[in-house]
Amino acid sequence: MNPGQKMFHDFVVERVQPGTQPQAEAILADCFKAQDDGTFTVEQLDTAIAQLGQMVRPECQDEFHRASGHMRGQMSHHAAERPHADTTLQFCQSCGLPFDAQHEDMRANEADGTKSPYCTDCYKDGQFLQPDATVEDMIEVGVPHLAVKIGEDEARKQLTAFVPTLDRWK
Repeated sequence: MNPGQKMFHDFVVERVQPGTQPQAEAILADCFKAQDDGTFTVEQLDTAIAQLGQMVRPECQDEFHRASGHMRGQMSHHAAERPHADTTLQFCQSCGLPFDAQHEDMRANEADGTKSPYCTDCYKDGQFLQPDATVEDMIEVGVPHLAVKIGEDEARKQLTAFVPTLDRWK
């Protein structure tokens, strides 16, 4: 499970009704396998969202539909722009910025000009722009950006679980 998949897995599993966690995890595992194999489609995502939506606790429905709708929008836009491209979402391995259609031009280069696993806010020409930054610093940088979509408390919780799994912080 890659870091983005883990973040979505944890988000969903924390919000499903008691007793439905194994079924939700099985749906997510099937989705992640197809995503890793490069065969995951928007239609499969729609089916999974519908199935998982039936398992989500009533008080979490709005939050779940906002998050899954955002994910679907990203995947649809990415697939329309590049129909034969890998639709597995990749992230900056320092701050967690998604390299989706909106941010794909923000991938930094290594000193030799090859693409790096880091974004232009974190990295340039083979060096970190903030070499003394800590994982906690990166979490705090990301909170306001993600909070717009899911609220500050949830953003901090998700980033606290996600950012330490990125390559720079391992």
